[in-house]
Amino acid sequence: MEDNHIEILSFGGGPPSLALSILNVTGDVMPKAEEIIFADPGWENPDTYKLIPIYKKYFESNGIPFVTVQSPDGALHEYLQTHPNIPIPI
Repeated sequence: MEDNHIEILSFGGGPPSLALSILNVTGDVMPKAEEIIFADPGWENPDTYKLIPIYKKYFESNGIPFVTVQSPDGALHEYLQTHPNIPIPI
């Protein structure tokens, strides 16, 4: 049986995610991520958005692609305002 899995690290933009990601880059937390994904809800703190390009540059300079994904439906808070009857969790 062939092993086709890849290691993905979920990045939330806050201090815990940053610490975990740096420890992963340095090899202190294993297994080593093959990609880091930031799932952008569209309503993070503005300071987080200012730092994301810096984080991206750091991770990619260490050989780990950093990908930001966003919903095609827009920011989460805007979606919830226009769809008020959606049960939680979405």
